[in-house]
Amino acid sequence: MQFEAVEIFIFATDEHDSLIETVNRILSSCDRKDIKRILVIHPEKAAESCLSAIRELSEKYPDLVSGKAQIHAGLGGAISDSKQWLSASHVILHCADLAIDLATVPEMIEQAKKEPNSLVKTSRWLKPDSFHNYSSVKKFFNRIAQAYLRVLFNSKVTDFTNPVQIMPSETFKKFPLKESFTPVMLELVLVPVKMGVKIRELPTDYYGREEGKSSNSLFLTLKYLQTSLRVRFFTKVEKEKQ
Repeated sequence: MQFEAVEIFIFATDEHDSLIETVNRILSSCDRKDIKRILVIHPEKAAESCLSAIRELSEKYPDLVSGKAQIHAGLGGAISDSKQWLSASHVILHCADLAIDLATVPEMIEQAKKEPNSLVKTSRWLKPDSFHNYSSVKKFFNRIAQAYLRVLFNSKVTDFTNPVQIMPSETFKKFPLKESFTPVMLELVLVPVKMGVKIRELPTDYYGREEGKSSNSLFLTLKYLQTSLRVRFFTKVEKEKQ
């Protein structure tokens, strides 16, 4: 296949300033002809601050940016819903929290042009000092989690818990996603690893969340562990042909 254009799906709930900055920075750093559209996917009852940001962006970029209310609940529901709205050769999945360095987005697109059949994702573990405003304790346990997942899935991927990536839309459609809430972010990496999708990682910086609410909890941490075991041993996937 060939890279023709990418559509960027941004998932938002209560962000305003960070959502506007995300879209502005992406469109200022990328070649506009590479981007078919940016679709902001949000809960039907999203915060007014989020809906206001979408209106502002739609007015500023009427031919590029629009909003869409998700059908099913949770981040996982929004990501699964987005499959039906695919219309470009490639898709980028992103959140509106400014967690990942947006300078990586044009790099991802350029790499997708070179390897259009691959999944190109970002990794916080390919460069030193990439974590900013992130506790040393969380970083320590994140490192342990990465090592555990590399062994469990016999994979060379360095960052399983960071799902910012570009991939062919047809590949994304095949993902059998089951999680309804934030563990879907882990699923977005584990499923293509199990499918045998060729994965290319690019280094990026990570910034602690400054706007919006984080939904992390002990329950969700345990859910991540459950998700990894379910995908590894019980999820059936369609193997990719290389």
